[in-house]
Amino acid sequence: MESDKQYTEVPREEWRWKLIIRQPDFVPFETVEKVRQELIKKKKIKLVNEVKLEKMKEKKCVQKLHIGPYSIEPELIAKNEKTDGRGKSC
Repeated sequence: MESDKQYTEVPREEWRWKLIIRQPDFVPFETVEKVRQELIKKKKIKLVNEVKLEKMKEKKCVQKLHIGPYSIEPELIAKNEKTDGRGKSC
């Protein structure tokens, strides 16, 4: 979602998700780029162009596995915002 609005004010169809896979600090950009180019050349996987190595400043976060319909995501996100990540109310 490319907006300054809260996610609750933006239609779900406009939400955009990012898959983040943590990499060890010793994996350099050059290694990621080399593998990316090899995949593009050998496997012709065009979506590999969207793969990138980013540094992020870590903050408090919640990681949960959602099992159920996507239609209840807003309700679950709102519930997460009211807890400390362990299910305890803030």
